[in-house]
Amino acid sequence: MDAALSLGDEQRAANPPRYADAEKAYTLAASLSKDARPYVGLGNLYYDQKKYAEAEAAYRRAGQLNPADGIAYARLAFMYSEMFQGARARRSRRRSSGRAARWPHNPPTITPRWLWLDHLSEGRLQRGGDGLSALDRAIAAGGGLYIELARVLNSERRYREALTPLNKAIELEPKNYTAHFFAGIVQQKLGQLDKAADQYNQA
Repeated sequence: MDAALSLGDEQRAANPPRYADAEKAYTLAASLSKDARPYVGLGNLYYDQKKYAEAEAAYRRAGQLNPADGIAYARLAFMYSEMFQGARARRSRRRSSGRAARWPHNPPTITPRWLWLDHLSEGRLQRGGDGLSALDRAIAAGGGLYIELARVLNSERRYREALTPLNKAIELEPKNYTAHFFAGIVQQKLGQLDKAADQYNQA
């Protein structure tokens, strides 16, 4: 299962991503064990492709399998917010269709996920009960939100900044496999090979 899961991660991280191969690997991993991680992988994969219904189903399955792991619920919360922001931007574009000349100066935008963490702390979560439930589960589970913040920073190639939330996640959950593994990836990208090896060994 771990080998299939790692293969899925590799295919998803390829440039360009090999989505079909990653989906096969994650599906295989899911069939080999009642582990939440393959479903989180599938959720991330579908999320990358904006297949939100499929992503939601995968994240919810992951949450059912491991209610103590906040990663799936954190991803759900972020996804709901992005869907809400996207819908609001589309409505704004329709309302402003007669004023298109103004858009270059004040374009409708989708809030970046890393900025959205500020909204979480102020309780301004969108999509009502679904998002609030997902956020509550993520926070209750510990390091999930910190890992998600690190994922966003990593995707923006802000590797040094990504280490801060990863270290916080490890502090909260010293035996969190995902936090150690992801920290190893980030440190490897920074050329900190000894530290990366240590994190992989911890994982």
